[in-house]
Amino acid sequence: MNITEYSLLLIALYAIGLAFFTIRRKDNDNDYILGNRSIGFWHVYGSVISYMRAGSNLVFWFAFVSLMGFGSIWILIAFYIAFIFMTLLGERARKLSITHNYITFTDLIQNQQGPFMASWINIFSFYVILILVVSQLFVAGMVLSGLLQINIVLATLLCAITVGLYILVGGFISVVRTDFFQALSIICISLLALIFIDWPDANTIQTQLITPNWHMVLGFGIIGFAVPASTDMWQRFFAVKKEKIIVPATMLALLTDIIIVLGLILFIQYATGYAPLGNPDIFTNIFQNQNNFPLFTAIFGIFVISAVLSTMDNQIFNLASIASKNIIKIDHIKEQKQFVWILRVVSIISLLGFSLIALTISDLMQWIISTYAYVGVITPFIFYGVIKKAYSDKFLATGVLISSIAHWYMYSLGLYENMTWYAMSYSLSLFFVLLDAIFAHYQIKENS
Repeated sequence: MNITEYSLLLIALYAIGLAFFTIRRKDNDNDYILGNRSIGFWHVYGSVISYMRAGSNLVFWFAFVSLMGFGSIWILIAFYIAFIFMTLLGERARKLSITHNYITFTDLIQNQQGPFMASWINIFSFYVILILVVSQLFVAGMVLSGLLQINIVLATLLCAITVGLYILVGGFISVVRTDFFQALSIICISLLALIFIDWPDANTIQTQLITPNWHMVLGFGIIGFAVPASTDMWQRFFAVKKEKIIVPATMLALLTDIIIVLGLILFIQYATGYAPLGNPDIFTNIFQNQNNFPLFTAIFGIFVISAVLSTMDNQIFNLASIASKNIIKIDHIKEQKQFVWILRVVSIISLLGFSLIALTISDLMQWIISTYAYVGVITPFIFYGVIKKAYSDKFLATGVLISSIAHWYMYSLGLYENMTWYAMSYSLSLFFVLLDAIFAHYQIKENS
C-alpha cells in the first residue's frame, strides 16, 4: 500500500470516530449555544491540548525542531506560563459568567471595563480568529492534498466542509466533544512515535538542549505571551460545569502536551533521517509519496489534521458567538431560535471566506510571525479585565491605541528582525494597565 491508500483508510476510520462524537442528541438550544454550561473535566483537557497543537503551532514546531532539535523544548516555557496564569484566572472568569450570564468574553469586558474596550476585544478576537483559522486551513489543505494526491483547493474545501458540518449539527457541544476525540488521536499517535522511533543518542540530546538558538527561544517566548488573547478558551471556561475542574484539567493537559511535543520532535528528526539541524522547510515536503515510510507518514498526517480541525472549530464558533451576541446584538435568551440560526449562518460564511484567504498564502511562516505578534498588545488588558473593574474605559482604550501605533511603527522600522523588540509594545500595554489599576485603587479609597 502507498501513502494515499493508507491515508484513505485512516481518514475513513477517523471520520467514523468524529461522527460518533458529533452526532448526539441536544436537549435544547442551550446545548447548541454554550453546551448548557455542562462541560466536564475531560472536555477542558481535550480543548487545551487541541489549542496548544493548532495549525500555526505545528508549522512553527517543524521549523523549531529542524533548527534546534530537542532545544526547541525551551520555547514551551513562555507558552505554558501564559496558559497557567490564564487558567488561574479561569475560575473567576467562570463565576463572573454565571453571575452575569456571559456568553462571550466580550460580554465580560463590556461589564468590567466598558464599551470602548469591548470594541477593541472584538477587533482583536476577529484578528486572532482570522490568523488561526486561515493558517489551520492552509496546513490542513496542504497535508490532505499531499496524502490523497488531490488538488489543494479541493483539499482545503473538504476540511472547511467537515468543520462546517459538525458545527451545523451540534454547535458548541459538538465542538467540545470533538476536541476530546481529536486530542485522543493526537496523544495516541505521539505515543506511537515515542515507542517505535529510535531516540538519538544521549550526547546528541544533551547538546541540543544546552546549545539552542537562545535569541529565537527568547523571541518566540515573548510572542507566546499572546496566548490568552485567543478568547475561545475563555469561552470554554464559561461553559464548564464546575470551576474547580479548570486548573487540574489544564495542568494535566499541559503535562500531556510535553509528551506530544517529544513525539513530534522524534517524528520530525526521523523524517529528516536525523540530518544536521538547519533546514526549516521540511513541513511542505514531508507528506509526499516519495518516502520510505508511507504508513507512518499517513498516521502523522491524521495527527496534523486532528490538531488543525480541533482548533479551527473552536475559533469559528467563537467568531459566530461574538458576531451574534456583540455585533448583531441578538438576545440569546429572548430570541434563542434566531440566535442559533445566526450562529450557523455566520459559521458557514466565515469558513468559506477564510478558505479563500488560505488559498492565497504563499509563505505561511512569515505571514504568521508578522501578524500574530501584534496580538500580545491586548493580553495585559485581557488579564486585567478578569481581575478587576477598570477605572476608565476610555483611558484603557487609548492605551490599546497607543500600544498598537508603537507596535506597527517599530514593525515599519524593521526592528522586529530582533524579536526581543516585541517586548516594548507589550510593556507599554502593561504600563497603561498598571496606571489604571492605581487610579482605581485610589478611587475606591476615596469613596470609602
